[in-house]
Amino acid sequence: MDFIKMHGTRNSYLFFEGDIDDPSGVSRRLSHEYGSDGIILILPSDICDYRMRIFNADGSEARMCGNGSRCVAKYVVEKCGCDKSCITLETLSGVKKLYPHSEGGTVKTVTVDMGIADICGEMVLSVDGIRWNAVSVSMGNPHCVVWHTDPYSLDLERIGPMFENSAAFPDRVNTEFGKVLSREKLMMRVWERGSGETMACGTGACALAAAAVYGGYCDPDTDITVSLRGGDLSVRVNGDYRVFMTGPAEYC
Repeated sequence: MDFIKMHGTRNSYLFFEGDIDDPSGVSRRLSHEYGSDGIILILPSDICDYRMRIFNADGSEARMCGNGSRCVAKYVVEKCGCDKSCITLETLSGVKKLYPHSEGGTVKTVTVDMGIADICGEMVLSVDGIRWNAVSVSMGNPHCVVWHTDPYSLDLERIGPMFENSAAFPDRVNTEFGKVLSREKLMMRVWERGSGETMACGTGACALAAAAVYGGYCDPDTDITVSLRGGDLSVRVNGDYRVFMTGPAEYC
């Protein structure tokens, strides 16, 4: 099998052009061997330019991957000869629009129209004997945003699985532990369902920014920098909670 390893802000995946047998099993086997967060298949689509399937490191199929979608844009432009300024991508969470930004024929960054963030509401979770105030957000996949004064002090290896498997989220959940640095800058760590702590999560950064606008910590229609372990992403949340994310895409 031919594949290439790519990453968006160090959230890395193995990319396969075309279908493969048992992608769930392949992801479980190869993710550990190659140090990736999962695998992504780039496939033909009947309704879009391309279709994307994402499998986490534990073999479960994800609905959407923001960092992975940027890598898909880079791949199809540079490897498949796609020359569109707007590339449509079919995912399990709907159609996404990708806008590659190139310099000298090389895609450096990509803006993704992530769709409408659905703020499902505030909630209180009991995890590890502590009551946590959280905001539930759907970016086509489920997210739980928790604000904390020092996310890097948290033992995510211990509490991450508790959030992921909370009874409040029957399908498990991605959890963002965020801190407000200013009205235009946030930072976060993320525990992704099926993969554990990752260096970055594009949909998670979007969920965090949407929750910040919802909570009044940041302003709509403003470029918000979200700092993750793997680097920075720029997220803009419009007044109707449509979210646009811009970030790099690179080969490993």
